[in-house]
Amino acid sequence: MFDIGSKDQAYKLYETLFSDSPDAIALCDMQQVVVKINPAFTALFGFTANDAVGRPLEELITPTEELRCESDRLTSRILHKKKVFTQSTRARKDGTTVPVSIMGLTYRLPGGESLMFWDYRDISPLIDAKRKAAEVERKFRTIFHNAPYPIFVLDKDSLLSYTNPAMDHLFDLPGYKLIGLPLNEITGPEEREEAILKFRECEKGHIVSIEFNYTDAVGTPKRGIVRGFPIKNEKGQFDGVVSFLEDVTDRRNAENRLLQEENKYQTVFENDPIPKALLDLSLLKTYVDQLKTMGICDFDAYSRENADFLERCYRLTRIIDVNEAAIELFSVPNKEFLLVPVADLPLRNRLRPNMIGIVNAIAGGVRKIAYQDVKYPYPEEAKPLFFLNTWTVAKGFEKDYSHVYLTMLDITEIKASQVQAVESERQYRMLLENAQEGILGVDAEARFTFANPQLENMLGYPERELVGLCLFDLIVPPDSEAARRSFERGKQGHADKIEIRLLNRDGTSIPTLIKATPVFDGDGKFVAGVGLVDDLRRIRSIEDELREQTKRLGTVWHQTIAAIAYAVESRDPYTAGHQRRVQQLAMAIAEEMNLGEQKLSGLKIAALVHDIGKISIPSEILSKPGHLSHLEYRLITNHSKAGYEILSPIDFPWPIAEIVYQHHEAIDGSGYPRGLKGEEILLEARILAVADMVEAVSSHRPYRAAFGTQYALQELDKDRGLKYDPEVVEACVQIFSKGFAWKED
Repeated sequence: MFDIGSKDQAYKLYETLFSDSPDAIALCDMQQVVVKINPAFTALFGFTANDAVGRPLEELITPTEELRCESDRLTSRILHKKKVFTQSTRARKDGTTVPVSIMGLTYRLPGGESLMFWDYRDISPLIDAKRKAAEVERKFRTIFHNAPYPIFVLDKDSLLSYTNPAMDHLFDLPGYKLIGLPLNEITGPEEREEAILKFRECEKGHIVSIEFNYTDAVGTPKRGIVRGFPIKNEKGQFDGVVSFLEDVTDRRNAENRLLQEENKYQTVFENDPIPKALLDLSLLKTYVDQLKTMGICDFDAYSRENADFLERCYRLTRIIDVNEAAIELFSVPNKEFLLVPVADLPLRNRLRPNMIGIVNAIAGGVRKIAYQDVKYPYPEEAKPLFFLNTWTVAKGFEKDYSHVYLTMLDITEIKASQVQAVESERQYRMLLENAQEGILGVDAEARFTFANPQLENMLGYPERELVGLCLFDLIVPPDSEAARRSFERGKQGHADKIEIRLLNRDGTSIPTLIKATPVFDGDGKFVAGVGLVDDLRRIRSIEDELREQTKRLGTVWHQTIAAIAYAVESRDPYTAGHQRRVQQLAMAIAEEMNLGEQKLSGLKIAALVHDIGKISIPSEILSKPGHLSHLEYRLITNHSKAGYEILSPIDFPWPIAEIVYQHHEAIDGSGYPRGLKGEEILLEARILAVADMVEAVSSHRPYRAAFGTQYALQELDKDRGLKYDPEVVEACVQIFSKGFAWKED
């Protein structure tokens, strides 16, 4: 057993602890001369026992004046029997420094002598860890502070503890005004209960989100999503929630528009009397692309050499939707019978040339093709139906062919009539000739192959004289290039709609809308173009008439406003013409400030009726020659609000009512009726305020003589930047310096 009471054993224990201590230890006499050091001291500072023993400690590890002063202070303290503990730096033998924690104390030996005990611990790892932690915290704060999206933090008690500048900017409110507020006070009433429940979910360690409506700093309604992430402290305990606000207004609006478009499509698709189907050819396109990479271009020849080629093509062609007309056409109980790969349909409903044509179209990137087809309804005894099929890749899906519309125009009767060629020709011509629109057909060189009577009448050509002429020769030259580009797109399989002017035989031009559709043969080669031609002359005439009516209505509208202004002024003979003179001055100031046409138009109306509210004030007060009583003055100051109430129900294209409401407000907030300040006041109202003051001071009033324009401008300059906008005042002074004068009616 180890006897701690034995001096030898105690000494061995001391030596073991001293030698094996991980801390650097130096024992010194009371003059700070080193008596003994342990191996850890040598490892930390580089001094051996021979280097250190007998030398003052400060010569070893405190070579600088600053370190010596600090060492002297510590020595002084332990000399007074005080234990010291601090953190500092000390020097190594090689001149480098090391951060250390220092403990110093005095030991009294049994013989009455004392030794100083100095313990040094390397705290470099701790310093590095703190520095790294501080750097991490700095980076995170920088990221949060400069993040473009709003961020806020709630502590564990659901109190707001942080908002970033993006959050402050969004609501135009410094975050420190909200810091400390509880969650239920910063949440709208509609989302309050849900927000509290979500916070409790975060307490359980869950990531949550809540979608809500809000209004930004300029009053714009927004839709946002707040996502909350729980924060944990170093012990893994819940310490709050960091929340990110994402503006999803545009996304939600786009989703709503998409939903509306889908509903519109579904309505049109389902109720179309022509049988239609929606196909997904994306897998077929992938297969065709793979074959192309293998160098296969002649798919007709490939299909003859590979028996399973067509079967695979049909398997990869899937019907994903059909309309009611198609369900009725094929005599099936519901659409699910048809929503299958084409390979699952009866074999008799397949025509090899059609599939080869579709594959060629896909390989060539053709967006639209037309071909004849024959289909058999489900009852075995049903007769075949003949169609003119048109399939068109939906816009936006040209690359993957995942949405292709198939329109099946039933031509069974026409096909049956082709047994008799003459009858077939007659029926074909009848369809064209009885069409309400002009119809043309051109070959690959854009030469007319047919034109129906409506088109010939439109262009003034006798029967069949158009056949053989080039379409581009009948287009007004400035429109010719656009027409050629459209024709070239048609050759690539793109249907088009274009407005161009056609030339009548007498040389006059006819505005038309042509809806052009390309036609390809079974090999996917462009063979013709078909166009429906709408004569737009009647539409243009109606548009011109509407513009003229709008112009007349605008004139009547302005005359009505002027009549109202005259009615107001007629009640106060002393200020007759005031509104018109204010209007002249206000417009001159606005033009000097280069206001846009839209603001000029609104200001012109607002200035003319800015005192319309005086119609509610008794005329004896308006024309009273003496000073007004307090009550009479209050009635006068109410006229801007009264004007607002009169004008606000009118749907002006400008903020007329609000300009009238604000025209007695002042930049410093001393105006009436609402005490608005600075940019809170519309620019038009600030211009009107200056024009109103200058005209009023310059003119005669019942209770005083006219002061004149020069006096008015001096008073205006005194209140520049206080009551009146400095830029507006400067513009007013400039126009008078250029010779502005009121024009009397």
